[in-house]
Amino acid sequence: PSNGSMAIVGGDIQATSSAGNFNFGGVVWDSLVNSGSEACITLERKSGPSNFTTLFIYAKMNNKDYNTGTGYRLRYEELSGTDLLEIHRVGPGYAAFTLLASANVELQANDVICFRILCDNQTMVGLVNGTPVIQAVDAAYMPAPWYFALRGCVFPTPALFDNFMITPKPPTVPGCPIISISPSTLPAGVTGVPYDQSVTASGGTSPYTYAVTSGSLPPGLSLKADSGKIRGTPTAAGTSTFVITATDAQGCKGSRSYTISVTCPTITLSPASLPAGSTGTPYSQTIVASGGAAPYVYKVTTGTLPPGLSLDSLSGAITGGPTQGGSFTFTVTARDTNRCTGQRSYTIVITCPVVAGVLRDNFNRANSPLSGSQKWTDILNQPGSGSMAVVSNAIQSTNTGGNFQFGGVVWDSLVGGGTEVSVTLLQKSGNFSFTSLFIYARMNTKDYNTGTGYRLRYFEQSGTDILEIHRVGPGYPISTTLASAGKELNVGDIITFRVLCDNKTMIALVNGVQVLQATDATYMPVQWMFALRSCVFPTPARFDDFKISPPPTAASSSQTPAEDLRSLTVTGYDLSQNYPNPFNPTTQFRYALPAESRVVLKIYNVLGEAVSVPVNGLQPAGHHSADWNAGGFASGIYFYSLEATSIADPGKTYIRVRKMLFLK
Repeated sequence: PSNGSMAIVGGDIQATSSAGNFNFGGVVWDSLVNSGSEACITLERKSGPSNFTTLFIYAKMNNKDYNTGTGYRLRYEELSGTDLLEIHRVGPGYAAFTLLASANVELQANDVICFRILCDNQTMVGLVNGTPVIQAVDAAYMPAPWYFALRGCVFPTPALFDNFMITPKPPTVPGCPIISISPSTLPAGVTGVPYDQSVTASGGTSPYTYAVTSGSLPPGLSLKADSGKIRGTPTAAGTSTFVITATDAQGCKGSRSYTISVTCPTITLSPASLPAGSTGTPYSQTIVASGGAAPYVYKVTTGTLPPGLSLDSLSGAITGGPTQGGSFTFTVTARDTNRCTGQRSYTIVITCPVVAGVLRDNFNRANSPLSGSQKWTDILNQPGSGSMAVVSNAIQSTNTGGNFQFGGVVWDSLVGGGTEVSVTLLQKSGNFSFTSLFIYARMNTKDYNTGTGYRLRYFEQSGTDILEIHRVGPGYPISTTLASAGKELNVGDIITFRVLCDNKTMIALVNGVQVLQATDATYMPVQWMFALRSCVFPTPARFDDFKISPPPTAASSSQTPAEDLRSLTVTGYDLSQNYPNPFNPTTQFRYALPAESRVVLKIYNVLGEAVSVPVNGLQPAGHHSADWNAGGFASGIYFYSLEATSIADPGKTYIRVRKMLFLK
């Protein structure tokens, strides 16, 4: 368009166009060439950054027609930051293109830019001052022979170029025969599997020497110069293109381009399925990878394990104590030492029998505030200092505001699905205007103003009493009714609020018989609290015999809240696997001391050098934890050790070492 061309100005060349600035002009070197050629030009002056290409060097162009030509080009664009080089497939037409490769390279005046086509006629290399900086392989257009061309943009400050160079036609070397290399192609390889192939030269004078003169072999393979054997064990998947040149005894050469594709082996995970588990029962199954190069690293890549279970990244062991029932589908991916992966989808079904409540407080003690005894604590920020008190071996609500105000308490211990609480109705109030009792469940906090969860409401009536299940919050007094039923309650009746193992289905029972049910997933905390709340009446509503499902067994101790964890009886020293593992960048160590001990917890690198000491001092008996942040350390395998010496028996020291993996 616009008579675009190039002109010699002051001993250099620059683009020209009758349309002026920011239009293109170009020329063709009108001599057909073949593969194994390159064209170069020297950048004399830069034009200044713009949004237009500074220079195109075209190669493998099948004709000189702007509208129909096909081939390839090296593009140079000057940028305000680091300059840009790209390799394009071109056509139909010199202006149409598809991007094949891109690299940022800062060019300076006097730099030499080259576009080289290797002997396979499909591998293209961009060079700056003789150094390869960009490469692409494409066989969409394979003309033989073809043209080089130049094309640039017209700028207010012209980009200037000098010293056009092009590969001369190869001279005829007297006495040199045509040396051929066979086979024409090489088979693919597999990572971790030994590879053994040979290339053989013919047509010249033996012996031959062999060398890779362009590109590179796949990682893990090498070429023997004296025999042409390509041997080794591939260590990475991918495609490698390279040129092997054979030189005979007379110095005559022959070359051939090869491509070796290395694929990953099929990595299989077994077993094909995992057995079901049950809440409160220890679970232990191991996933084993095979078919690749050990060691493997295991990771859950989609879905989640059942709460309470964890996957050891180094051994593939799934262990712990399930804390929630349901069906959990997830994918485990194993990665071998060559970074090849295999995966399998698993489903673990966790059954969760509801654990019946056991008597935790019969209130048989002197009259006193309920909060502060057992695990009872006040609901925070209640109006009128609302609470509950033990009066005549039963409980009733209290509030400084007097009658028809509310008071409540929280059983301060975290629980989960598959649990229940109950109280016995000891005295009815005879009031039909205000709620006699709320039993709260699935509450996320103890704060009166912000807590969310659910509750069972007992509302005394002149006729049949009412039971309701509410969604609660934000705030303990805010509610939405989910279900309602009429049920006459009598003194001595046991009122139970049960949360099933799915952590969303709630059931109200009277004397063990289901009266009401609701399912809601608006609020789904994994661990939560029960609470009681009642109205102050002239004739108090009174309750007795608080029962609650017992805490999880030791099988699920990894999920036990901290306030309960420290109170568990410790029978021996123990150092648990860190969690999470692998980690980035923080992880936690848990350990148990059966007696007061002097404790040293150290972190070591693979050289056996101590790199951190998270714990060093005297600690009481019980369960303990310590955190470590590896943000300042390199990725890799580390070891941590626990040395604990009993104060009562200083002659005995417990030592345990475990391995962990830090992955950035």
